[in-house]
Amino acid sequence: MATNINYKTLISAALVLIIAGLIFYLFMKNTPEKEDEQVAVTCSNKTVYRYKNPEQYFPSFTRDYDNQVSLTTDFLKKLSDSATAFNIDFSTRNQIIQLQQQLNQDNITFSTGLRSYFMILNNDPCNDDIRMKYAQYTEEMTRRMLDLRMVFAQATQIKEAALTTEKDSSQQVSVATDTVKNTPDNGITKVPDTAKMNKSVHLISDVIKRTNIATKKLPIATTRLKTISN
Repeated sequence: MATNINYKTLISAALVLIIAGLIFYLFMKNTPEKEDEQVAVTCSNKTVYRYKNPEQYFPSFTRDYDNQVSLTTDFLKKLSDSATAFNIDFSTRNQIIQLQQQLNQDNITFSTGLRSYFMILNNDPCNDDIRMKYAQYTEEMTRRMLDLRMVFAQATQIKEAALTTEKDSSQQVSVATDTVKNTPDNGITKVPDTAKMNKSVHLISDVIKRTNIATKKLPIATTRLKTISN
């Protein structure tokens, strides 16, 4: 009797596995492929990959970089827009505005080149010269992530320096007319730490200058892109 029960149990288990296998097969057969899936391409003695839908994949490829750019430029804009509230003097405010504009323009130039080489390489994946130039952009993007974090950190320092130096208001501390004094009941006035703010502004300026120089050294993809599209 025990043998018959075990036999029936094995048959039932086998049927369950077969049915499950058929359901899985039919599900996979009718499931559409992911739009950003890569396709293998054979190039003489090596295999490389290209994207079926590069236009849809590219935004996810640069998401972290784009987020860091937005975070940094938005914070710089907030500093300049709220200069009075943050006790930032007029001269420093103008420098922040210029730095933000330079960062935005440089990012547009860099992102355009990165996207161009991404698309070119996807269309011509066996081209080692294009692959090498594209690698220059991806390496630069990694470095820029670090630079942008540094810029954001220094921008935060500017905000913190705006109200960090405390002095006795009875000493008639001179404060710029376009800043706001914060004088609590204890007679202490907080005034901007101008030296600290200027130091952060100069550090941000140095980073953006270095980034601009790096962008100018990168290969330009416009001509090559036209050649491939013809």
